[in-house]
Amino acid sequence: MKRYVVIFHPRSGSSWLSSIMSGFPDILEGFELLDFQTANNLGFGSDHLKNESMTYRHIYTIGEFFKHAEKYQKIRLAGFKAAPYQIYGLGEFASHLRSIDAHVILLTRSRILGAAISSIGALALHKRQADVNIIDPSHSVKKVRVGRDELFYNLTEQIIERNRVLAFRDVFDRNRLLEVRYEMMCDNTSRQMRRIFKFLSFEVPKGAIFQGVTHRNLLPSPAQSVENYDEVVGWLKGTLFEWVLDEN
Repeated sequence: MKRYVVIFHPRSGSSWLSSIMSGFPDILEGFELLDFQTANNLGFGSDHLKNESMTYRHIYTIGEFFKHAEKYQKIRLAGFKAAPYQIYGLGEFASHLRSIDAHVILLTRSRILGAAISSIGALALHKRQADVNIIDPSHSVKKVRVGRDELFYNLTEQIIERNRVLAFRDVFDRNRLLEVRYEMMCDNTSRQMRRIFKFLSFEVPKGAIFQGVTHRNLLPSPAQSVENYDEVVGWLKGTLFEWVLDEN
């Protein structure tokens, strides 16, 4: 059985990827395992270790998950995803993954502005804050006001999280690490999924269709979703974050 961990930048399609992975009967997908609520729901919780360090609790949870996966002969691939803010220390985390012979997929997104607006849009689906048009699952349109402070804060968070994901390249073995961009997944999902599975030495059944649950079709592109898009971009270009608008 091969082990993998997806380290992802928010709004980079991690739920989409997890949904695809979980659709294969010989893959055990642990989703956001380092979130203690998720771990509890899956039966790998560490509530009895509340007095222990975060590092110890995470290592315990990861160990219990892979131990469970090894009980089933049909499981050929097992893994989970982790956001940078859930990782206790990149170097220490990398050492642990190395010790359990895990492979790492870095899932990131180059269009940070789009990610920031998408995050606000996703929150708006729940908060109904009521100049962004958000299409919710029932296909009705809601209007949400995006304030400059909110967008600035969200953009800053996106930059920090993406940089932490990319920093993992410096602490982990390159031959056991694969980088995948959200934009590449959107352009050709099948090609990127076959690339991921080849990296993990997982033989994909003939005729496999790579579909998963994702919100990306529910949210318009930034240019479509923000009524004052040009004004927002103009404002951002006047900040220290002008460089993040580079979409290459």
